[in-house]
Amino acid sequence: MWWWDWSRWEREIDWMALWGVNLVLAYTGQEQVFRKVFNNIGVNDTILNKTFDGPAFLTWSRGQGTFGEGGPLPNFWIESQRALQIKIMDRLRLLGMSAIVPGFQGNVPVAMHDIFPHANTSNGWLDALDPLFTTIARGVADGTDIPNSADHIPFKGTVEHTLSFRNQAGIWPVRISRSRRVVLKQDRG
Repeated sequence: MWWWDWSRWEREIDWMALWGVNLVLAYTGQEQVFRKVFNNIGVNDTILNKTFDGPAFLTWSRGQGTFGEGGPLPNFWIESQRALQIKIMDRLRLLGMSAIVPGFQGNVPVAMHDIFPHANTSNGWLDALDPLFTTIARGVADGTDIPNSADHIPFKGTVEHTLSFRNQAGIWPVRISRSRRVVLKQDRG
């Protein structure tokens, strides 16, 4: 759906509302949030250009399967997608729908080990127990908040399935940032 414009999104949202859908996955524009968070902690755009996949490959980079495939992601596209997300969230609120927005899952640029040599990273993953995880997760949670728009439900997917303490550590920063929000977590069975 990366190629959808506002008129296509509006039609889709209206269709969902007509069919009683009241919880919508709203991932559009998340790269702008992640770019801002990473820039704030010292990761520059040169590194991020090697991290974010191009528009046609975002499903894989958002799912942490690839780094920089089909990129770099153009700045104008990042900004236009964030503006589109604001329209989407406003429309959802108007129709009484809630949105699932992205949370930080632990995927980071592969070069994070060079910038933060003491952080517990491995091939583009940051351990949920590392203090840097909390910093990034809180920044992402705050960045996905669009004032006066649809209710947000932060989503945290993770590859860590064995240690419940580690899973809880990944969710805690979101709970602090959004104390009145519900947190959804994807896990294996």
